[in-house]
Amino acid sequence: DGQFIGLIAAADTIKKESLEAIAELHRMGIKTLMLTGDNTRTARAVAGELNIDSFIAEVLPEEKAEHIKRLQQDGEVTAMAGRHKRRGGSNSGGRRHSRWSGY
Repeated sequence: DGQFIGLIAAADTIKKESLEAIAELHRMGIKTLMLTGDNTRTARAVAGELNIDSFIAEVLPEEKAEHIKRLQQDGEVTAMAGRHKRRGGSNSGGRRHSRWSGY
């Protein structure tokens, strides 16, 4: 009959360990940046909940390496952590880049 009857939303649960890891990076004076495929609204909420310094949303896996290369060209030292084990394109392989997985 064309009536709206509901909405289903899904979200990842923030792990306590992730929050602790970000807090420890900040205590060490390390800036945090989240590259995510999530939409801007979701990315903003997650970044806020984790106290991440900045984020770039709607990034495809194959685009992440390019973002990392740009950061490195700007003189930033980079490291990467994430939920997914080695998705294609996400590891830039630069000499000043580390990749941690599974936080």
